[in-house]
Amino acid sequence: MRPTSDRVRETLFNWLQPYIAGRRCLDLFAGSGALALEALSRGATHACCLDSDPRAVAAIAATGREFGATGLEVHCADALRFLRERAPAAGQSYDLVFVDPPFDAALARPALGLLEAGGWLAPGALAYVEQARAALPVVPAGWRLLKSGNAGAVGYHLYAVTGKPGTQ
Repeated sequence: MRPTSDRVRETLFNWLQPYIAGRRCLDLFAGSGALALEALSRGATHACCLDSDPRAVAAIAATGREFGATGLEVHCADALRFLRERAPAAGQSYDLVFVDPPFDAALARPALGLLEAGGWLAPGALAYVEQARAALPVVPAGWRLLKSGNAGAVGYHLYAVTGKPGTQ
């Protein structure tokens, strides 16, 4: 597990502060769940965490209980399979998604495509993508880069989702 550094998380939530209150968040490849839990602590109404490691999922749930986090949903699931095999309930798409997969797994691009094609993203959604610093992420057509930064070997990027669902 490679959690988002404190410095990067602080920058990200400074970017998101005007947007986050009352929003629904999806944290793919959640790891420690720090991004989803931070979003809840800053006023998001719902955060769904997905991780394939049962220990990580148990830790996220325990941390959520410890801090009295309301609106936290945690699933032990492969993120790509989850996005492929499920669909959000009507009116339950997400305003903000965090995509921070293991850097060596090449999962960001397929995850972003599945989010776009599967109806997971609410109109005007934002997508945060963290990956190795080498290059900008490959995102679906029409997405617009709002903010971007680097910290050590990490590149972190915030996109406005402006494409039409089902286009890539």
